[in-house]
Amino acid sequence: MNKIIFDLDGTLWETKDSYIYAYDKLVKDLGIINRYPDEKILEYMGIKLDKLCYDLFSGYGDLKEIGMKAVYYSIEYVTKNPHLFSNNMKDLFKRLSENYEIYIISNCPRIYLETFINIADVREYITNSYTIEDGEKEDHLSAITNNYKEKALFLGDSHFDYESIDDHSKVYFIYAKYGYIKTDTYDYSIHDLEEIYELLKKINIKERMIDNIDYQIISKNDSNLTVMNNNGNLLFGFLEMNDYLDFKEVLKKLKAFVGEKEIIGPINAKTWYSYRIALDSFDFKLFPDCINDEALLNLFYEEGFKIHQIYSSNLSYIDEKLEKYSKIAKVDDSYKTKVIKGKDCFNYIDELYPLCKRVFEKADYYRDINITDFKELYLSGFDIINPDLILVYKDDRLVSFHFGYNDPLNRFYVSKTIGIDPNERFNETMNVLAQLFIDVVRSYGHDKILYHFLNDRTGIASSAYKHELIRKKKYGLLRYKYEG
Repeated sequence: MNKIIFDLDGTLWETKDSYIYAYDKLVKDLGIINRYPDEKILEYMGIKLDKLCYDLFSGYGDLKEIGMKAVYYSIEYVTKNPHLFSNNMKDLFKRLSENYEIYIISNCPRIYLETFINIADVREYITNSYTIEDGEKEDHLSAITNNYKEKALFLGDSHFDYESIDDHSKVYFIYAKYGYIKTDTYDYSIHDLEEIYELLKKINIKERMIDNIDYQIISKNDSNLTVMNNNGNLLFGFLEMNDYLDFKEVLKKLKAFVGEKEIIGPINAKTWYSYRIALDSFDFKLFPDCINDEALLNLFYEEGFKIHQIYSSNLSYIDEKLEKYSKIAKVDDSYKTKVIKGKDCFNYIDELYPLCKRVFEKADYYRDINITDFKELYLSGFDIINPDLILVYKDDRLVSFHFGYNDPLNRFYVSKTIGIDPNERFNETMNVLAQLFIDVVRSYGHDKILYHFLNDRTGIASSAYKHELIRKKKYGLLRYKYEG
């Protein structure tokens, strides 16, 4: 994603007062007695000039001539009273141009756009610009994205801007909430132009997570979700529910979009089940994983979603039989181990990465992940939980690991991620890992372990976790399929 397209009025500069100024000048020039109120004039912000002139000045002369007068009066005002939506527009364009091609499109005449470019002093940072003299906004967007495989962002301030996008899986709309025209449909939003930097960071991380899967955002106001098309299989994730009723409308739109196909979610397409929906009301008050909104789950049920696949978190006592067996089990000298604590764990990520790929490549909905994303996305947040890392080597080859941490409220130990080489799951490797793991848990004074998000079909590696069960919390993927 390396193209940013800007609308002009209401997005890059404030021109409400220039509209009123130009209208009042024309009222005087044309001898209009019954002046429209300001509110009526401002309804035409961002509207094409010919429609504005037709509605406001029909019968008062040549509308093209009146329109050009309106433009020159507006330019007269903004030249004397420039009001840009950034305190340093030039710096903003300069910074963005380092990573993005920048375009401006507008329904205004060329001379009006040129006035903004000159006032803001941003010409050298703009890849291209288009006005009504070059065609319609829809044509401009198509021209900018033609033969362009990546996605583009369009920042505008009205539903007209959103509706001008022909392909919403190729161009994503950022709504400038500080602008002129209200809309409840957009992909992303900002309250201030300076927020664009943080939003771009968020979007780039999401792009990396989705990793070239075709996707589209379905939204109403600030409630939304993302639909992903993974080789014909539809998935949804990246949920944001800021209003219950709005999210209900989002689900209705999702069902209409899916039609008679099937969709499964909510998942994060890259980091294996980052989004989970709680299936019961028990709340561990865990850190940092859980979505536990029963109202949201019920909303999915009301809209016809059904359980597709079950996962669980189990709170268990240490299995004493397993503990005793792991201590007396014979282990040959080919095994070596390490226990690393705190930030030192992250010095071993390069070594850990290839084993993680072997361990998880058979997981449902797994997608390959490069080393940079593994560090910056999948492991994000691990540093704030002060983790422990257990490594088990056989013949100097890493064959097993465990990431865990002490519960921040010191109630139990959390088993975050465990991995055993697929070829080592039925021998001493499991015993070595179990003994070290239990030793670490005991070192914190705990006899309880929380095992996270186990697939009920995982098999032998999880069977030991089900002994001495205290509490279980279930999670699941949901499925929707049209049933006529």
